[in-house]
Amino acid sequence: MPSAEVIAEVRAHYLGAVRRAGHGVYPEPPEPFRVTPERSAFSAVEVVPFDQVVGRTAEELIGLQLSNSYSTPAQLGPRRASFERDLRQALQQHDPSGRYEETIHTEALIGVRP
Repeated sequence: MPSAEVIAEVRAHYLGAVRRAGHGVYPEPPEPFRVTPERSAFSAVEVVPFDQVVGRTAEELIGLQLSNSYSTPAQLGPRRASFERDLRQALQQHDPSGRYEETIHTEALIGVRP
């Protein structure tokens, strides 16, 4: 199981499975991101994918979670300390090395007009 799945399980335990945004939930976009420019005046739309392997410590992963809009300290409220503790413990059980690598998948969408 990748560390991202471990993080998602702990986050879901505290905040539910639905991704939050502000005081509500994050609505999934109704269509893939590339559809909009393909319907526009762009004569060509190209998707350029690239991957990057990133290694982080448990503390960096916890900090990253707290910086995401769907798991901010405000979202967690008084449960923040227990969230951090449980996430640290789950990551340690997942991989005791204390170093967690993940591949970040990024896509650049390039549109050209005539």
